[in-house]
Amino acid sequence: MPSSAQQPLAGPPITLVVGTLLW
Repeated sequence: MPSSAQQPLAGPPITLVVGTLLW
């Protein structure tokens, strides 16, 4: 995954939220 596409500020939070929704 290109790190340039994912912003550091919105990267981790979105991943955690999406992961929580999937679980």
